[in-house]
Amino acid sequence: MPSSGLFGSYPLTSQKIDEVVNGMSAGAYALGYDSKDATVFYVQRIGRSDTDLNARLHDYVNGRYERFKYAFYKNAEQAFYKECRLFHDFSPEDNPIHPDKPNGTNYKCPVCGV
Repeated sequence: MPSSGLFGSYPLTSQKIDEVVNGMSAGAYALGYDSKDATVFYVQRIGRSDTDLNARLHDYVNGRYERFKYAFYKNAEQAFYKECRLFHDFSPEDNPIHPDKPNGTNYKCPVCGV
């Protein structure tokens, strides 16, 4: 199984997001759950924020996903590239279509060129 290269996993709660996802920056994330022995993280959904990863993660505090992993990136381009790699590595069940590039850009997926 591939490694996500993200920090975590953490419980997907407002308190934990605010505790560990400090600052306002572009970033990528994976949502899912841990195996019973917490040795494997099962990715159900991946995504990114081009500007504020903390705020984006708060959109998912609704009980559907148990845990999250994340990483900050310098800009929207790097966050998009990471999101694409996660999409191709994990084929998350809740991401039926390829990630969309940031608005106003012509970035292409580093894996498939889309």
